[in-house]
Amino acid sequence: MAYPGLAKVALFAKQLTRVSLAFANLTTADLRLVDLTYSNLSNAILTGADLSNADLSGADLSNADLSQTNLKQTIFRKVNFEGARIIGSDATAAYFGFSNLNNTILTDTAFPKANFSHAKMMNLELVSMNFYSADFKSAQLSHIDLHESDLRNTNFNSALLNNVNLSDTNLKFTDFTKAELINSDLSNADWRNSILVEVKLVSSNLEGTLLDDSDTSLENIQINDDISFTLIPPLLAGLAITLIIATLLFRRYRKHKAGEILRE
Repeated sequence: MAYPGLAKVALFAKQLTRVSLAFANLTTADLRLVDLTYSNLSNAILTGADLSNADLSGADLSNADLSQTNLKQTIFRKVNFEGARIIGSDATAAYFGFSNLNNTILTDTAFPKANFSHAKMMNLELVSMNFYSADFKSAQLSHIDLHESDLRNTNFNSALLNNVNLSDTNLKFTDFTKAELINSDLSNADWRNSILVEVKLVSSNLEGTLLDDSDTSLENIQINDDISFTLIPPLLAGLAITLIIATLLFRRYRKHKAGEILRE
């Protein structure tokens, strides 16, 4: 049973460290700038609440309902979200670093500029989501569907992606330096202008991937096992185009120098 009497409560900027609000009904509560660090909010109902700029570091939000909440710039460092629901919320620039997001429901929520560095994310449906400029550095992503999501300018440096569906995603200007992708689907993904240095690809699907203008550093890319489409064909095509352009420029230069000599 949810505790009565806390719906619409105004707790703006209150210090509530290590409080127990398990099963509390905090529907539409004003929790802006509140300090709820290390508090127990398991199974709490926070539907429609405003948690912008609040600090919930170390809190327990397992099985909590944060649907339709304002999570802009909220700090969720080392938070347990196991089984939580975050549906139709705005988590712009929120911090989820080192948190456990396994088995959460994250539907129709915007995460632009959110930070998931070192977070654990498993068994998630994140289709057509907005992760523009998000940070997944050293995060562990497993069995996640990101099909058709906006991942432009994101950071996957040193991240581990195992059984992740990135098909038809927008990955322009994304950093995959030292990332490891295992059994992942990147078919028809747009990787143009991305950084793919020291990427390790194991049994991943890259069919139809766009790589124009990407920093691929071919000699540092590891391609292992059964990949349906490797990076080599588009890279060779890009190299051929570069050589053709260089040859044309060199010929133009020689003609220009020859003209100068004749004039002399």
